[in-house]
Amino acid sequence: MELSLRQAIETDVVDLRRHLDGLTLERCDLEFQLEHLAEDLLLLKKNHNEEVKNLEEQLGARVHVELDMAPAVDLQKNLSDIRNEYESLMDRNLNDVEKWFFTQLSALEGTLAETEESYTSKLAEIQELINNIQADLAQMRYDLELQNHEYKILTNVKTGLEMEIATYKQLMEGEDL
Repeated sequence: MELSLRQAIETDVVDLRRHLDGLTLERCDLEFQLEHLAEDLLLLKKNHNEEVKNLEEQLGARVHVELDMAPAVDLQKNLSDIRNEYESLMDRNLNDVEKWFFTQLSALEGTLAETEESYTSKLAEIQELINNIQADLAQMRYDLELQNHEYKILTNVKTGLEMEIATYKQLMEGEDL
């Protein structure tokens, strides 16, 4: 049971690492896209500035254009924040999995100890039963040997009596004749 639990956890860890590798690839792809977007932004700013300069030259000093633009988004910071959040999430998940694993391990060790205790108790009961049966068998063997000895004695006595009876018969028959 511990082996299957360990294999399941190892499978989960392998899956999480594969997922981590996929996310790393996605991160690299996003960084690559970020670099291209930064280059595009620089190119767009350059083109915009050139167009504004050309328009100012065409219109002269008569027109003054101001643009209200949203503040530039710091993609590196956002990417760094996402990376930090992902790493903290991975750490939390790893800690949670480790806690779960050790909790399950403690529970399984408790179950194993209870099972061992139960089987030890049952083995002690069975050993006591075997000892009682062996004692009963030993007593029966002793009783049988005693009966066999008494039987032999009685058989010898019977044989002796039969011989005496046969002798008396012979003597009685001899007197009658």
